Amino acid sequence: MNNFNALKKILLEFLKLLLIAIVQISLIFIFSSTESLAFLVHESAYLMVGFLFVSMSFIHFVNGIAFRLEPHKRGGQLFAAIIMRLLMSLVFVLIMVYFGIEHKVTFALNFFVLYLSYMLFEIKGVMTNLREISATTDKAFKND
Repeated sequence: MNNFNALKKILLEFLKLLLIAIVQISLIFIFSSTESLAFLVHESAYLMVGFLFVSMSFIHFVNGIAFRLEPHKRGGQLFAAIIMRLLMSLVFVLIMVYFGIEHKVTFALNFFVLYLSYMLFEIKGVMTNLREISATTDKAFKND
Protein backbone atom coordinates (compact mmCIF):
# COMPACT_ATOMS: atom_id res chain seq x y z
CA MET A 1 0.00 0.00 0.00
CA ASN A 2 2.88 2.36 0.77
CA ASN A 3 4.31 1.87 -2.75
CA PHE A 4 0.92 2.70 -4.22
CA ASN A 5 0.75 5.97 -2.26
CA ALA A 6 4.27 6.91 -3.35
CA LEU A 7 3.43 6.18 -6.99
CA LYS A 8 0.21 8.16 -6.66
CA LYS A 9 2.14 11.13 -5.26
CA ILE A 10 4.67 11.00 -8.11
CA LEU A 11 1.84 10.80 -10.66
CA LEU A 12 0.09 13.78 -9.06
CA GLU A 13 3.28 15.84 -9.26
CA PHE A 14 3.67 14.82 -12.92
CA LEU A 15 0.10 15.94 -13.66
CA LYS A 16 0.79 19.30 -12.00
CA LEU A 17 3.89 19.73 -14.16
CA LEU A 18 1.87 18.78 -17.23
CA LEU A 19 -0.75 21.38 -16.33
CA ILE A 20 1.95 24.06 -16.01
CA ALA A 21 3.33 23.06 -19.43
CA ILE A 22 -0.13 23.20 -21.03
CA VAL A 23 -0.75 26.67 -19.58
CA GLN A 24 2.66 27.84 -20.78
CA ILE A 25 2.12 26.46 -24.28
CA SER A 26 -1.31 28.09 -24.42
CA LEU A 27 0.11 31.46 -23.37
CA ILE A 28 2.95 31.18 -25.88
CA PHE A 29 0.44 30.38 -28.62
CA ILE A 30 -1.79 33.32 -27.67
CA PHE A 31 1.13 35.76 -27.44
CA SER A 32 2.71 34.63 -30.71
CA SER A 33 -0.66 34.76 -32.51
CA THR A 34 -1.28 38.35 -31.44
CA GLU A 35 0.55 40.80 -33.70
CA SER A 36 1.22 43.35 -30.98
CA LEU A 37 2.65 40.73 -28.58
CA ALA A 38 4.49 38.39 -30.96
CA PHE A 39 7.81 40.18 -30.41
CA LEU A 40 7.75 39.00 -26.77
CA VAL A 41 7.96 35.31 -27.74
CA HIS A 42 11.20 33.72 -28.91
CA GLU A 43 10.97 31.19 -31.75
CA SER A 44 12.36 28.45 -29.50
CA ALA A 45 9.84 29.04 -26.68
CA TYR A 46 8.13 25.68 -27.29
CA LEU A 47 11.52 23.95 -27.07
CA MET A 48 12.13 25.70 -23.75
CA VAL A 49 8.80 24.46 -22.38
CA GLY A 50 9.60 20.94 -23.55
CA PHE A 51 13.05 20.99 -21.96
CA LEU A 52 11.77 22.36 -18.66
CA PHE A 53 8.87 19.90 -18.55
CA VAL A 54 11.12 16.89 -19.22
CA SER A 55 13.85 18.00 -16.80
CA MET A 56 11.40 18.86 -14.02
CA SER A 57 9.52 15.58 -14.50
CA PHE A 58 12.78 13.62 -14.35
CA ILE A 59 13.89 15.41 -11.19
CA HIS A 60 10.52 14.90 -9.48
CA PHE A 61 10.59 11.22 -10.39
CA VAL A 62 14.11 10.82 -8.96
CA ASN A 63 13.12 12.79 -5.84
CA GLY A 64 10.09 10.55 -5.32
CA ILE A 65 12.29 7.47 -5.36
CA ALA A 66 14.96 9.09 -3.16
CA PHE A 67 12.38 10.21 -0.57
CA ARG A 68 11.11 6.65 -0.29
CA LEU A 69 14.59 5.15 0.07
CA GLU A 70 15.98 7.67 2.55
CA PRO A 71 13.19 9.83 3.99
CA HIS A 72 15.41 11.28 6.72
CA LYS A 73 17.62 13.02 4.13
CA ARG A 74 14.89 15.05 2.41
CA GLY A 75 16.51 18.43 3.00
CA GLY A 76 19.71 17.42 1.25
CA GLN A 77 17.79 15.73 -1.55
CA LEU A 78 15.71 18.85 -2.18
CA PHE A 79 18.83 21.01 -2.24
CA ALA A 80 20.56 18.60 -4.64
CA ALA A 81 17.49 18.66 -6.91
CA ILE A 82 17.52 22.45 -7.05
CA ILE A 83 21.23 22.50 -7.92
CA MET A 84 20.77 19.75 -10.53
CA ARG A 85 17.87 21.64 -12.13
CA LEU A 86 19.90 24.85 -12.22
CA LEU A 87 22.89 23.12 -13.82
CA MET A 88 20.72 21.35 -16.40
CA SER A 89 19.11 24.67 -17.30
CA LEU A 90 22.49 26.37 -17.56
CA VAL A 91 23.74 23.65 -19.92
CA PHE A 92 20.58 24.02 -22.04
CA VAL A 93 21.04 27.80 -22.31
CA LEU A 94 24.74 27.45 -23.15
CA ILE A 95 24.00 24.87 -25.85
CA MET A 96 21.35 27.12 -27.38
CA VAL A 97 23.73 30.10 -27.36
CA TYR A 98 26.54 27.97 -28.81
CA PHE A 99 24.36 26.98 -31.76
CA GLY A 100 23.79 30.66 -32.47
CA ILE A 101 20.21 31.49 -31.61
CA GLU A 102 18.98 34.90 -32.65
CA HIS A 103 17.44 37.45 -30.31
CA LYS A 104 19.43 36.35 -27.26
CA VAL A 105 17.76 38.87 -24.94
CA THR A 106 14.28 37.62 -25.86
CA PHE A 107 15.50 34.05 -25.41
CA ALA A 108 16.93 34.84 -21.96
CA LEU A 109 13.78 36.64 -20.82
CA ASN A 110 11.49 33.87 -22.10
CA PHE A 111 13.62 31.20 -20.42
CA PHE A 112 13.69 33.16 -17.17
CA VAL A 113 9.90 33.55 -17.08
CA LEU A 114 9.31 29.87 -17.88
CA TYR A 115 11.96 28.72 -15.37
CA LEU A 116 10.49 31.01 -12.71
CA SER A 117 7.02 29.51 -13.16
CA TYR A 118 8.45 26.04 -12.53
CA MET A 119 10.45 27.33 -9.57
CA LEU A 120 7.28 28.68 -7.97
CA PHE A 121 5.85 25.18 -8.27
CA GLU A 122 9.07 23.79 -6.75
CA ILE A 123 9.01 26.25 -3.85
CA LYS A 124 5.45 25.20 -3.04
CA GLY A 125 6.60 21.56 -3.06
CA VAL A 126 9.57 22.31 -0.81
CA MET A 127 7.33 24.14 1.65
CA THR A 128 4.97 21.15 1.74
CA ASN A 129 7.85 18.73 2.31
CA LEU A 130 9.33 20.90 5.05
CA ARG A 131 5.96 20.94 6.80
CA GLU A 132 5.87 17.12 6.67
CA ILE A 133 9.42 16.91 8.04
CA SER A 134 8.57 19.40 10.79
CA ALA A 135 5.42 17.49 11.75
CA THR A 136 7.38 14.22 11.91
CA THR A 137 10.08 15.84 14.04
CA ASP A 138 7.51 17.37 16.39
CA LYS A 139 5.85 13.97 16.90
CA ALA A 140 9.22 12.37 17.65
CA PHE A 141 10.01 14.99 20.30
CA LYS A 142 6.58 14.66 21.92
CA ASN A 143 6.97 10.88 22.18
CA ASP A 144 10.32 11.19 24.01
